[in-house]
Amino acid sequence: MSSEVLLNGKNLKIEDIKILNTRNDIQFKICPKAFERMQEANSFVKEIVESGKPTYGINTGFGALANKQINKSDLSQLQYNLIRSHCTGVGNYFSHEITRAIMLIRANCLCSGFSGINPELVERLLFFINNQICPCVPEKGSVGASGDLAPLSHIAITLIGEGKVTYKNEIYDTKEVLEKFNLKPCKLGPKDGLSLINGTAVMAALNTVAIV
Repeated sequence: MSSEVLLNGKNLKIEDIKILNTRNDIQFKICPKAFERMQEANSFVKEIVESGKPTYGINTGFGALANKQINKSDLSQLQYNLIRSHCTGVGNYFSHEITRAIMLIRANCLCSGFSGINPELVERLLFFINNQICPCVPEKGSVGASGDLAPLSHIAITLIGEGKVTYKNEIYDTKEVLEKFNLKPCKLGPKDGLSLINGTAVMAALNTVAIV
């Protein structure tokens, strides 16, 4: 079996989730063509920002504030605020098996190239998977109608160097583990935060792990 699994947004299988949680020698990466699609979509988001055209999730508020346009200088901060404000989960943490499945399913979805996310964020997500860095994600607190916003936020916040992760069976502040790998926190651009958390990867992971 190959030591790599290349994600393209369409090819992830239930068997890959089993491999994810039973073998440590498999590296998950973004398929080159998928990376190109993601870059193109991210460029399109930047074009919208430059145009100033009000577009939900990019330069507007969310939900009831969708009709409020956000200043260009605040668009990055908007995404940070979105993630931080949704880290509201409570209870015990999901098992590593569940959390890693969530991460892989979300990464694969983003590899489809429709979200407009900066592909570097997905690369960091896969780096965490490949190096056994597991975000601490509380089990309770999702908003099912809009996706698994709370638990996905607890994953997303680790990409920006906040929150907590488990590494080598110890819980650390994320920043400490990033320093061990000589990495800096990722930076969020327009729509990046929304792309990371607006999905149903938690529901999918729970069902998938139950099957495998």
